[in-house]
Amino acid sequence: MVIDNSDWFLARILELAEGAAPVSVAVTLTTGGLLVSGRPIGSKAYFERVAEQLGEAQDRLDGGGETIREPFLGLAHVVEADRLQEQAERDHLIATLGAGEQLTPEQESRFQRQYVNLEDVSMFGAGQQIVHTQLWRGRLSAVTGWNFGLLEAS
Repeated sequence: MVIDNSDWFLARILELAEGAAPVSVAVTLTTGGLLVSGRPIGSKAYFERVAEQLGEAQDRLDGGGETIREPFLGLAHVVEADRLQEQAERDHLIATLGAGEQLTPEQESRFQRQYVNLEDVSMFGAGQQIVHTQLWRGRLSAVTGWNFGLLEAS
């Protein structure tokens, strides 16, 4: 069995960004010696934004942005379908539990979030230089600390 040391509370905050009525609470993460500050977005929205960014870049090069957009938009739909399937499976498992029972760690690990997707990101490193990017994706298990709110240079 693989033990995931990810912060369950952060995972719950990130889950708020998923689905039809997303809620996004700004967070700042510590990971790999960086502070990464942004707003969580759902996996489907993340891949839709990736598709748009790559398509725009390709359009600037040769006007063929649709050839890049389509596969990534397809990926966004696959990711969302998988998320909904996993949610249905988890809900079904929970419904079969008796009073006072909980999912086993093995069952729970099947449904654990793996990635953090952020938008409108600022990254702060040791060199005091701030790097801004539209999107960022990282492993949830690589986050060593976090807090609510956006970090800004003073």
